[in-house]
Parts: sequence; C-alpha cells; structure tokens
Amino acid sequence: MYITSATKESILEAILSLRLQKSETVFIGVAEGVELNLHDLIQTLNQRQIPFFGGLFPAVIGDGEKQDLGVIIKRIATHHKPIVVEDLANANVHSIQRKIQSKSIEHSAFCFVDGLADSITSFLRNFQSAMDLPLKVMGGGAGSLSLKRKPCLFTNEGLFENAAIIVFSSLEMEIGVRHGWHPISDLMLVTKSYKNVIEELNWLPAFEVYKHFVSKVERIMVEKENFFGIAKHYPLALCREVGEDLVRDPIMVGKHDELICVGEVPQNAALRLLNGNEESLVQAASHAARASLRQKGTPADSLVIDCISRALFLEGKYKEEISAISKVLEQTVKSDYIEGVLTLGEIASHGDGLIDFYNKTIVIGTRYDK
Repeated sequence: MYITSATKESILEAILSLRLQKSETVFIGVAEGVELNLHDLIQTLNQRQIPFFGGLFPAVIGDGEKQDLGVIIKRIATHHKPIVVEDLANANVHSIQRKIQSKSIEHSAFCFVDGLADSITSFLRNFQSAMDLPLKVMGGGAGSLSLKRKPCLFTNEGLFENAAIIVFSSLEMEIGVRHGWHPISDLMLVTKSYKNVIEELNWLPAFEVYKHFVSKVERIMVEKENFFGIAKHYPLALCREVGEDLVRDPIMVGKHDELICVGEVPQNAALRLLNGNEESLVQAASHAARASLRQKGTPADSLVIDCISRALFLEGKYKEEISAISKVLEQTVKSDYIEGVLTLGEIASHGDGLIDFYNKTIVIGTRYDK
C-alpha cells in the first residue's frame, strides 16, 4: 500500500485497514523527504499495540514510479517480533545467535541495515553463520541520500543507527538479483583497503588508478569536484565466478586519494570498471522480475529493493524500469502496483548460499502462499 499524504494519522489509518492477523507485522518504508516525526509515529503505533519495523530511505516506489514523498506499507507473515542488532562492527556470530536462538527459523527473512554503516558485509557473514540452515534473505540499506549518518531504522523498540533489523517470515520467497552493468576494463588489484575504503589499487593511490581507467574509456577529466556525477556512470565490480558480480559504488574521494564506497571491499580482491546504459539496466530489472517467479505456486505479492543510484543514473527513464518489472509480474502477482524502496545498497541471498551486500543492483522478492 502506497500513501501519498504521510502523517502518523494516515499511516495508522492505513495499517488498521489491513486488519492484521496475530501472525503478521508491518513493514513501513518512509521516503526521507516526508516531514514525519518518527518518534511520534513509534509512540502512536505502540499505543495501538501494532507490531512493525521499517526504515527511512532516499525514496520509495509507489503508483508505478519513484516517489520522493510518501510511505509504503507491507504486511509480513511472521511468528516473531523483529530482531534488532545494534553496533554492527561488534556484532559477532555468538551475539547474533543469542538474539535469534529462541526463534524458529522460518522460510525466508528480511534484513534491513543502516546503509552507511562500515561493517555491513561482515555482519551479513556473521548473520549467515549464526543460522542453522540457509534461507532466502532480501533487504537493503536505509539512510539519507545526503550520506549524513543519522538514525534510520525503527521498530516497536525505538529508532536506531548503525544497526540491522531481521524479520523471519513464514512465507516462502523467490528472489531475483540483477544489475545490468558490464565490465569495460582490465583487472585492478586491491592492494590496500579497510572496510569500505579502497586505499590502493595496483599499489598506487586508488583515485589515481580509477581516474586512469575512466580516462582510457572516456576522454573526460575526473576530479574530486565532479567525482560523484561521473562515478555514478562508472562503478566497480568485485569479480566472482558464480552469480552476479558484486557492484561497489564509489561515492566520494578521501583526502589521501582513497575511494570511499557503499559496502566493504576486501584486500587482494580483483576489480573491474563497469559501465551500463538505459537499455541494459531496464532489461536487467525485467530479468530480475522473471527470476523471482516460480513455474508453480500462487504469488502473494512482490517487494522491490532498488538502488537509489540506478534511479539517479536513469533519471527521467527510471519509470521504464518499474514498468518493465510490472509487465512481468502483473499477470501473476495479486498487488495492483509494484511497490518497494530505493536503498543505499541491496541485500540478497544467492540461491541458498551466501547473503551478499550489493550496490547499483535491483532485488525483487516474490512471496508465495503455502
């Protein structure tokens, strides 16, 4: 459900209209442009004893397009309260296990994190190790497009920063993951890095090497002042043998010519420069939608987790990406409109394997009734 006039009263009214069952909780995705006091919203929903979790995102997807103002609401079938993991850098396997050990692991899970935290990949590895069995996981990074850190996740327990929310769901889910970016350079070796900061590539300052590779492809001068505008067209890929390469979005240059990314980049990793176009990104979204569908089963609904930088890249053509998804899903999914959130990084499990943190990628989860 998409709400255009987002106040605590209109959100409460919309949630009450869902007539939640005891085994359901509510996901609330809030576009950061909405003037909404989240503390007041939490208090209002707690007074009605409504179970919920959510986040503040750069934008949401509603009425078939990107919305800078508004809120989406989704009911989630779950037998447990949302789990909050604070201080991601110090969240190890045992501390996460203690939080989930009393919960029965169900068919799938949603995981939302502070998208500007610097230990997201490490947290996801620990989360995966803390579970007895693999399961389908999807989610993304909350936070502000200004890239300023502030509390951006919330549950009945309050408002959180540098944290993660995990919600196990009793519905089965299929996940499609695609990005549509293509390699355009030779390999680069990460010779020095720390968490989400690439300090050296090929034993040289990372920004110097990045500039060199971009200038070989496009005759443009990359400077610190124009970096963000150019880098959105030229992300980096962590190369891997199986599944989609992990795209890393360099968002700024540090004072020592290091590249600061959304998501961690391990030392000794091999990188390639990427580029894409409107057609390749829209086509990737369509493929992700198809990958989220089964040959058998009745879809309950779908949720789109799409990177905000894809919308910034496509600009006026972004509506075509949502339209491509809708054309694939509208014949099978019950929802009238495809809805979702635009994130700072995307989370998805690869088959029944690793849970990864992506950039510039679209993740579509279609949930199925038993």
